[in-house]
Amino acid sequence: MRKKKKLFFALISLVSLDFLTKSLTASLNPTQIFPFLSIRATENMGSAFGIFAHLPLYNGSMIFLSLLLFFPLSYFLFFEEKKILSDFSNSFLLFFLSGVLGNLLDRIFFGYVRDFIALEGFFIFNLADFYLTIAATVLLLSEIRNLVKANQKDKKK
Repeated sequence: MRKKKKLFFALISLVSLDFLTKSLTASLNPTQIFPFLSIRATENMGSAFGIFAHLPLYNGSMIFLSLLLFFPLSYFLFFEEKKILSDFSNSFLLFFLSGVLGNLLDRIFFGYVRDFIALEGFFIFNLADFYLTIAATVLLLSEIRNLVKANQKDKKK
């Protein structure tokens, strides 16, 4: 049970950090950090990288999808008694949930997601997007590695 409390505290900390950085950068003037990186507050009506922003009722659809992901995954991480995933996978599931919740709160309270980290010529994102991207990438690579290992074991038999 102690581990679940640590995971919950980590979730709250990551979401709070995301919310705090969004709030702090909302009133800043655009600031160039490096030639390729700047801080520039924007309102993202779409999903990652502004995709699908033009679709009607998209914000409501994203809220629904976020809730559809958040509640079952939260149950799996915080309330499921059987240990199905490794601690490594749980950590990245925690990052995924933090990203979903961070952007979900923006959509509920503001009607859009607040982005502020601009990679010039590419896209603008926030910490929640960073959490989601890292979590999805690492979980995907971890699963591919597990499939390769399982396939190698099957070939040896």
